[in-house]
Amino acid sequence: MDYISNTQRVANIRTKLKEEFPDSKFSIRKSSYNGVNINILSAPIDLLQGTDKTNTQVNNYWIEKTYADNLEALAYLKRINEIAHIGVTYRETGDYGTQPSFYVYISIGDYDKPFLYTPSKNKKLPKKNTPMPKKNYNFDKGELLKECAGWNVYKKTLPDGRLVYNAYKKKETSSNKEDWNAIKGDVYTETGFKWSRFGFEKWGQIASESMVIQTLCDIFAKYYGGKEEPQNTNIPKFNVGDKVVRKFGNQVMTVVKSIYDNDQKMFDYDLVFENGMDVSLFENLLELYEETPQPKKESKDSIIEKTQKLNKAIAGLTILANKGNEEARKGILGLEIILKNINK
Repeated sequence: MDYISNTQRVANIRTKLKEEFPDSKFSIRKSSYNGVNINILSAPIDLLQGTDKTNTQVNNYWIEKTYADNLEALAYLKRINEIAHIGVTYRETGDYGTQPSFYVYISIGDYDKPFLYTPSKNKKLPKKNTPMPKKNYNFDKGELLKECAGWNVYKKTLPDGRLVYNAYKKKETSSNKEDWNAIKGDVYTETGFKWSRFGFEKWGQIASESMVIQTLCDIFAKYYGGKEEPQNTNIPKFNVGDKVVRKFGNQVMTVVKSIYDNDQKMFDYDLVFENGMDVSLFENLLELYEETPQPKKESKDSIIEKTQKLNKAIAGLTILANKGNEEARKGILGLEIILKNINK
């Protein structure tokens, strides 16, 4: 294939889009030295159907998923994306994964120019190589990691090397509208998965994948039934004061709280255990544990001195937590637990 400059590539995209979509208005500009910004300013297709947005960015990798309910928009945006990627090549770069030779950024409208829907009696749909998808269009979800309580959890590697985890509710699983806000809150707080249009998702490699996925499944089981039994019921639970050694780094940490009841919940703050979290869920992180003798009863003066120091530390962390520092918030949680145990 003959070499063409990126400036010429942008010019070719502009010409081709004008040919195929004469009823649409575009703003097409070169982005940096190897990319293009395509803003769709107006079109005879309602690209923002069902939303109150005036402009939005299009994720090239999720067009099929995002616009599955708007078939005209799906076909229209897929064709624009195909045209913009003509001649683009990809290469492996090691640390940065797969990288394209040319970057394409598509937006509906612009930050200062709302998208304009201009209905036309003679709508121009893609000419070729873009058949209209069926209503029940199936997209590649990636590798199935786990099935739990009527949900499927997947892991997918995108063409550019990025990882994304998704949890989708099965069609036969009944919805739980009554607890929906609580479900979304628990999932985000305890696993970092955020709710998107079709399911929960989390981007990037998860350091403790099996642990996080199991926690996600426990939440689904809580609200949708079908709770799984622990993999090894003979492994004991940690108690307050137990010393735990991590396999990687040999860092010794202390369990500062452990309450046994029917709910299973874990705070991601060092190794703070709540509500009887079973050791089997941490088998990839923990190597051994040992009990420490109960501390001797402290004097009243010693307790007062420790209480004052802890309260000062909590006050300092509160300033950071109020500014949105998540680590400070978790630190306050741990210190409050220790403070409560001291004053028992």
